[in-house]
Amino acid sequence: SGGTWLTVTPTEGQTPANLTVAVNPQGLSAGTYTGTVTIRSVDGVAPTVQVRVTCTLAQPVPTISALKSPAANEATGRLTPGMLIELYGSGLGPVEGVLSRVGSNNRLETITGDTRVLFDEVPSPLLFVRNDQVNAIVPYEVSNRRTVRVVVSSAGNRSFPLTFEVAQAEPGIFAYPGISQGKILNQDNTINTATNGAEPDSIIQLYATGEGIHDAVTQYADGAITGALL
Repeated sequence: SGGTWLTVTPTEGQTPANLTVAVNPQGLSAGTYTGTVTIRSVDGVAPTVQVRVTCTLAQPVPTISALKSPAANEATGRLTPGMLIELYGSGLGPVEGVLSRVGSNNRLETITGDTRVLFDEVPSPLLFVRNDQVNAIVPYEVSNRRTVRVVVSSAGNRSFPLTFEVAQAEPGIFAYPGISQGKILNQDNTINTATNGAEPDSIIQLYATGEGIHDAVTQYADGAITGALL
């Protein structure tokens, strides 16, 4: 008793036997939790034994409940090098949201608000962190892997890893919230719409992610700021 955080195995058997009591802090807020393991015989001959268990969490354990691509606006099971992603859950970072900064090497920092996102232990550039959401960039180092394990580390506590498939490309165009209109600009930087189309032979700008690695010549750097657009 006490909640789903407390389990015991096996739940039945014959004596003599060893029982293993386990605590799963996933999804629990900081605080003290109590539960009881009750051991009784089927025939009622042996005396009932109760073991009290107390679990104290100084900090909530990060829990990842969903990983989404902001371009697809839905949960995704495949990641690509350089993809922008959104992680949702609890205990992922500070209560107040924190924006990432650009370091002296002209790259986005990989630690923000004492939060990190690790892809097979490779830290990813971060864009934003908060208790319930983290925006990050998949490191280019995952390009030659079939799968990758994602972990969120917050205030020294680590989430259970989630495994995702790695794809060569999974492109998607960003959309404006609540509508199917893509984030596409005309050459004069106005929004491209059905009533504001692009002029023939003009340049349009598409905002997307998940394009993966384009070629073997380009030097890719995680979180690098490329400078002003021409």
